[in-house]
Amino acid sequence: MRYILILLAGFLLSSFTFLDKEKIYSFHSDIQIQADGSVLVTEKIDVLSLGREIRKGIYRDIPLNFRLPEGKIRQVLTVKSAKKSGSPATFRTENINGGIRIYIGSKDTRLINGKHSYEISYQLDRTVFCNEIDCQVMWNVNGNHWGMSIDTLTATIRTPENTEILEFDGWKGKYGENIERNFESKSLSAGKQVFMTSELKPGNNLTIMVTFDKEVMSEVPFPTQMIYFFRDNSLILLTVFGLLISFLVNLVLWLKHGKDPKQGTIIPQFYPPNDWSPAEVLFLMNEGKEDDNMFAAQLLQLAVKGHIKIEKKGSKREDSFAISIADKSSKKQKLTELEKGFLDKLLGTEESTTISKEYNAKVASAHGYLVTEIEKKQAGLYFNKNIKLIFPQYIFPVLTIVGMAIAYNIYEGPVWLIPIVAMLMMIMNIIFLRLFYQPTKEGRKMLDHILGLERFIKYADELRINAINKPDMNFDYFEKNLPYAIAFGKADEWGKKFQAQEIEAQYKSSNYYVSGYSYASLGYFGALSAVSASASVAPSAAGSSGGGFGGGGGFSGGGAGGGGGGGW
Repeated sequence: MRYILILLAGFLLSSFTFLDKEKIYSFHSDIQIQADGSVLVTEKIDVLSLGREIRKGIYRDIPLNFRLPEGKIRQVLTVKSAKKSGSPATFRTENINGGIRIYIGSKDTRLINGKHSYEISYQLDRTVFCNEIDCQVMWNVNGNHWGMSIDTLTATIRTPENTEILEFDGWKGKYGENIERNFESKSLSAGKQVFMTSELKPGNNLTIMVTFDKEVMSEVPFPTQMIYFFRDNSLILLTVFGLLISFLVNLVLWLKHGKDPKQGTIIPQFYPPNDWSPAEVLFLMNEGKEDDNMFAAQLLQLAVKGHIKIEKKGSKREDSFAISIADKSSKKQKLTELEKGFLDKLLGTEESTTISKEYNAKVASAHGYLVTEIEKKQAGLYFNKNIKLIFPQYIFPVLTIVGMAIAYNIYEGPVWLIPIVAMLMMIMNIIFLRLFYQPTKEGRKMLDHILGLERFIKYADELRINAINKPDMNFDYFEKNLPYAIAFGKADEWGKKFQAQEIEAQYKSSNYYVSGYSYASLGYFGALSAVSASASVAPSAAGSSGGGFGGGGGFSGGGAGGGGGGGW
């Protein structure tokens, strides 16, 4: 007999577990529309708990963002009370993405399997929306995100002062569905309408809509309107404020610390300062910024010194250049440490390489080496970066981003503004940081010398007449300053200062001669600058609409309210 009872109990238990799923027996919502535009909602939810999802209680998710044709608004929810089986129950709330979650139940108490009744009362502001004639409430009764079925669902909605309901409608189903009416509704009084439906599958909801006369609604006070405005636009307001303050801070820092030493008298110079390479000259001239011409000018310097040969390949549409070790017969000049390192990075143990618009690791390595080494040499000695200004620069941007994150957590809003504002502030700070760069006294002297060289290259035929110790305008001198003319973008002006007959013959035997290009223009170096810039860059790894006034236009899941729930 004992074994029979055990088997029978086991059978009944397994049958109960197999046949029954956790579900909602009934879901009733009482919605009282308030004259201030809010709704007071009481939800009574009867559930079956089997200790699976519903172990200690239930939770209810309520969205707080509501989209209107003119934009998204942020609502505020106040929980009035929570009950279990008619008695006050423990509850807590937490912010979730786009809304609030209400937990009912105690962490320390586990439910007994069976039926349990819960009741939640809460108030949600800004739920009534009016036009010039009437007002409307569209309410998603249960939400789209319950993971369990609902046997029966009812909703009673009441207007302020029992004002007559002019029109009502409803939609049942999954989010976005707009199918034929599949619910029942009846009027209990002029301003009281009840909606009823049954057998809602997980993910299904009932959305209801009523329209009533506008005169019953009270006007929103101006201070409250301002609070609403800040809630709806908190991220935008913080964006404007943060960008403005950050700009003003940067402006004050620049006015106080960013002024350069006064430029001296620019005297024409025949040679670069301290035998600097064209890349070094251009880097200092650009206030510590690299330039596409740096690479091409440095290549030409190596060709002029007899160490490499430059040949143009490809069609007019697709430029490419072959860089190879010069013939042994080529007369070679001594290279600086910078030039040796640059050549080693570019060719290494190879005899040649090709530069085109395709990524070339050697070109990238040589380019990076050039910039890094020059910056090491010049930073501090010829330029002050004013790194100390970075901290005050970033105080307000950091405060702004933190404020926006807090505002988003509380009020939501266009979250995409946060990374955009961060990027804009970063760009602003980078621009101002460049402006903060100051040449030292020694750097100012070097810049004056460089500007003098640039002036001479551009106006050599006029300036050399009265110059003391003027150089001979022969091919050697032409060639010596040619890389600097390329760096300055003054190759045409420089070439035209010399006697064509004398220069052209020697140019054609040089390591950088390209058929079809005159010594007086060397136009192909523009293409070389462009393709070398490309070759040094690694390739990259490859809503909804709500219902309108006057009836129609709604769908299941639209309106305020909604959300969902589950067990915990």
